[in-house]
Amino acid sequence: MARVFLARNTSLKRLVAIKVLREELAADPTSRKRFVREAQTAAQISHPGVTSVYSVGNLGNDVPFIEMEYIEGNNLAEMLRGHGQLDIAAARKLLAQLSSALAAAHDNRIIHRDVKPANVLVAHDSDAVWLTDFGVAGILESGSAAVTRLTREGDRIGDPTYMSPEQLRGEVVTEQTDIYSLGILGYEVLTLHGPYDNLEVTDIAAAHFRRTPLDLHVARTDIPIDLSELLKHCLAKKPEHRPRAKDLVNLFGGANSVGTNGEMPTVADTTSPNVFVSFLQELQKRSVYRVAAAYAAITFVTLQAADLVLPPFGASPWAFKLLVVASLSGFPVAVALAWLFDLRQGRILLTDDTTGSFSRTTSWVQRLLLQALGLGLSIAIAVAMAWWLLAPDN
Repeated sequence: MARVFLARNTSLKRLVAIKVLREELAADPTSRKRFVREAQTAAQISHPGVTSVYSVGNLGNDVPFIEMEYIEGNNLAEMLRGHGQLDIAAARKLLAQLSSALAAAHDNRIIHRDVKPANVLVAHDSDAVWLTDFGVAGILESGSAAVTRLTREGDRIGDPTYMSPEQLRGEVVTEQTDIYSLGILGYEVLTLHGPYDNLEVTDIAAAHFRRTPLDLHVARTDIPIDLSELLKHCLAKKPEHRPRAKDLVNLFGGANSVGTNGEMPTVADTTSPNVFVSFLQELQKRSVYRVAAAYAAITFVTLQAADLVLPPFGASPWAFKLLVVASLSGFPVAVALAWLFDLRQGRILLTDDTTGSFSRTTSWVQRLLLQALGLGLSIAIAVAMAWWLLAPDN
């Protein structure tokens, strides 16, 4: 998509990297927008493991460029080809650094979508690493937020070798797509191979959908079982079963993560055993609280306005009562729809019934009972409010 030049900023007297969009793409509006989006996306992330963007502009021939931080080093793919696989300590540190960079991006609701060794820079004079090339990054959307999408529905952007199953299917991606790619990268830095043997490109997609990742501690005997299991956990077929980037920082080897016996915390430590707490977290994730609060506020304002407006016009008392019943009857419906559907990417999509820690800590019977309890509670609230508002003494 672009060429990168080493240059000197004469005003600040420092070396910089200049990324210039290829001329054949500069005439395409979508390519130009995607290129500028890279600069805007990277500039939102303040993290030592993400390359800094200094400025954007156009050359004399109207070809856009990005002025970026210059890193003296090679990309990880070149380093692995030249020096071979990493030792365990170096691999853990690298994966922890990349997890930290991804966590910073995800906190800004940015998904990289193309995590691979070629997009990781390693400094010559230290073991510091940087995550680069946010050119195909997507902005994670939730609730009613809408961001212009530069890719058509079903477009697959990135390297199929590192794509998650949901990305290969052309589905809406989440932060967990980056975790899947990071898991594949972890296999490569430890063994120089991916998790599904050396497959042909045509077989890679099928492997992402159906194959079980190789056991790392079998392929390389000095790899601890906990590290092998953690990377396999990153490669879970369902995105909701993968850990979060901010949890991986410690699990891969961040501060205060190593126990007295030298072992890393297990993946199970990141899940909550409390069924009810998991259900409350799921309500928050699906924005049910927000929908319920917004509906209650709108209903309150509507009924207050009706109480003021209807009597002067001589409306029947039954008109107000019917409005109360209709408004409150809609409350459980709104709560149920908030649980079942998400407004994402400008579209209404059916929410997966088993997302997040709720699916990992509960059986389907428990989930059904808690969902019924939640819906029943919302109906009870609506009935109680209707009874109170329609009572003769009110």
